[in-house]
Amino acid sequence: MKKITLLSTFALCALFTNAQVEENPTTGSCYATEVMQYEAKKDNQGNILPASRQITSRAIGAAQNSDETTSEETINFVALGFGGSITLRMDGPIANGPGDDIKVFETTFNPASSNCNRYPERVAAYASQDNCNWVYLGVRCQDATFDLGELNWAEYIKLVDVSPVDHPFNNSTSDGYDVDGVECLNGPALEPVMQDLNANNATSIVAFSQTTRKDGAPIAAARSNPEQALGAPQSNNTVNFVSLGFSGSITLKLGYVAFDKEGNDIQVIETSFNNPTCGQYAEKANVELSLDGITYFEAGNLCLDGSVDIAATGLTGAQYVRISDRSPASQFSGSADAYDVDGVVVLQPGCSTVQSQRIEDNTWTPDEIAQVSVSQMTIENQVNVEISNTEKAQQINIDLLSIDGRIVSSQRINTNENSTVNSIVDLSGVNAGIYLVNVRGAEMNQSFKVVKH
Repeated sequence: MKKITLLSTFALCALFTNAQVEENPTTGSCYATEVMQYEAKKDNQGNILPASRQITSRAIGAAQNSDETTSEETINFVALGFGGSITLRMDGPIANGPGDDIKVFETTFNPASSNCNRYPERVAAYASQDNCNWVYLGVRCQDATFDLGELNWAEYIKLVDVSPVDHPFNNSTSDGYDVDGVECLNGPALEPVMQDLNANNATSIVAFSQTTRKDGAPIAAARSNPEQALGAPQSNNTVNFVSLGFSGSITLKLGYVAFDKEGNDIQVIETSFNNPTCGQYAEKANVELSLDGITYFEAGNLCLDGSVDIAATGLTGAQYVRISDRSPASQFSGSADAYDVDGVVVLQPGCSTVQSQRIEDNTWTPDEIAQVSVSQMTIENQVNVEISNTEKAQQINIDLLSIDGRIVSSQRINTNENSTVNSIVDLSGVNAGIYLVNVRGAEMNQSFKVVKH
């Protein structure tokens, strides 16, 4: 088993961060002031949006808040197109206060303005503290307000068009959601502290429907606690899972939205003793994913451990995972309790393009790749990477990357079989901000987030 320990004075996706951010000097309303990302898609006729509707600066600053018809030269919005998106940075951290926390202004020209039945230009909104880990806020039509939900504050707002492209739109051409601006409703956040809602695993139980063993008897109490499916899979020889029972199910909520990336996105870890194959012990499950916790989409069927691709559902991101037992009862003894959930792992969390916590299975099943442990200690301007218990000699690359994926520094070390090595990543020469430490070897590819103040 390989173990990677990251030691740093800096936050790991901010659980350990007590960053003090200067109070926004704005005394009244605050608005988006910077465009971080923009991807325009086509209109409902399949045409590329005109250049006059792709001027992103029209989404920042105070909204003009007018639906009066105007010329192309004087329009006051940026169009997303159907399925397009934009990410905006607010003028500093904004507070989660009473009621809704942001208002998104959308432009729909008269006479269709304010009529979502005739002109359903809709947007899905997300919020983030670091432009990396996102919380889903919901879907609204035209001008809309949103609550920051679990976030105490946010600095980045992502808007994704979800308008129905097959709608007649009052028998006219539509270019999807048109962003005029984003305003905060509860002012700036004072002395915000970054949160860590857990980018890697499930954090809460949404629903749990346990049934019985094959013989109809209740499942043992030690195997009936659904919270044993939360957090990182423990991978040790104890009962650290929850049994679903035949045809039982559990629905878990991830800490942040897991966005679809290349390859599979979510791993389900199942516990079966004595390293069986699926042919020997066919504990099976069906996995469904949801973004809003209301509508679920089929993601795939698993036997023992397995992973699913968000793209298979048609979603671009998911924050809810429903696991339902599909074990064939005829292949088990009477005392069998069907699929055992040890946990779920987001394979490519946050904004990293590499797999930062890929765990193929627990200690009781084959094909194990790695177990990752992260801790922190006070070492000024240094990140200590400890790699221990490597199963064979290999060459390890350690890269420090900026949040946009640019390599800031690199080093290469060699490890021997069953050895422990340490390497220091020096942050003294880099600017304040969020960075990724990526550790790559023949059988590992892990990344961790650090913050330099």
